[in-house]
Amino acid sequence: KHSAFMQIEKNTFQDEPVILRGNSHDNVLVDNEILNAGLRFQPYEERGAWTYPSKNRVSGGKIRGASECLSFASTSENTVQDVTLAECGKLIVSKADLGPAENTIVGIPFTPKAALLDEKSVLHVGWRLEIAVKDKSGIPVVGADVRGVDAKQRAVFAVVTDATGATPPQNVIEQTRRGDTSVSSLPLTVVVSLGKKTVSRAVNVTKHTSVTITFPGSSR
Repeated sequence: KHSAFMQIEKNTFQDEPVILRGNSHDNVLVDNEILNAGLRFQPYEERGAWTYPSKNRVSGGKIRGASECLSFASTSENTVQDVTLAECGKLIVSKADLGPAENTIVGIPFTPKAALLDEKSVLHVGWRLEIAVKDKSGIPVVGADVRGVDAKQRAVFAVVTDATGATPPQNVIEQTRRGDTSVSSLPLTVVVSLGKKTVSRAVNVTKHTSVTITFPGSSR
């Protein structure tokens, strides 16, 4: 409750849920196991005022054997990435009874029948995209500007290739669920620019994806 900037790593929790409650923000949970219980994000009422957890990040590990593996209750801006969800009654539950519920999962397959979102809940479903840029000879292109633009022409990321011609991995939203409806953000257009040259490529990111983009001419 009300925790901030904590890192909780490589622990096993059993039989009781792990709960981020109230004004809990900017916490990081890495490679933990939660067995026979779930992970919950919950608001908290204190002296007539409600607070809501936000900007927490969970990555790796597993949640197994709960009635609800992962549940969001009127909480937003939390990200759960590359966590294995298994043997639960529902893998993901989201409710917006007391306020907005808009969160993101990355690297977690989404199946509508295994999830329960009320009509006000929003869930962004994404995957990791790794990009390398090389010239026609296979030489890395260094210092190129790389932009991602989704199907609605919204900017997704803007990065620069490093000494190996690669960019930092980017999380790309495949679809946004609101209640029972889904809106796709694909295809993603990757635009690479260096000097006066520009090349673009459409990519459908429906799983963790690595792409190599060939830049025209020489990188030297």
